[in-house]
Amino acid sequence: MNWDDVVKVVLSMPPHRDLALLKSQLPSPRLSGFRRRWLSEPRGQRADWEKVMPDGRSVHVREYRDHYLVHWDIASPSRSALRHLVYDAPHWLIVAVAAAVTAISVLLGPGAKVGAAGGLMATGNMLLGYRRSLIAPAEPLRLQGQLEGVLTT
Repeated sequence: MNWDDVVKVVLSMPPHRDLALLKSQLPSPRLSGFRRRWLSEPRGQRADWEKVMPDGRSVHVREYRDHYLVHWDIASPSRSALRHLVYDAPHWLIVAVAAAVTAISVLLGPGAKVGAAGGLMATGNMLLGYRRSLIAPAEPLRLQGQLEGVLTT
């Protein structure tokens, strides 16, 4: 098995859907043109790797002790952090807006404006919780028969 085959399979899947692969079946992502991704959401992984496609999509590899989780993002954070936030990590965009509203409310001081800011914060928290309930991470996909070394349950 090689990374080119993995990339083809992953790009045929919906965005953000993980494919689980045993590390023992693949060389290091670095040897296949992947680069370290230094800005990533911590989920217990040892490292993050990225390969940007010519159309701007990004194949993202999370490296764990004995396996990889691989998916593709609509936009690469190394090419466009804002597009990546909007399309691939909107939960962080909501957090950033909520933090900005909180900072503004602190600067404005007590009064009606603070109440309005508190309302915006509550709305942001509600939206964040709602979004998480809608797109809870799916179980990693384990394709049997298409690639050797794909984790099975």
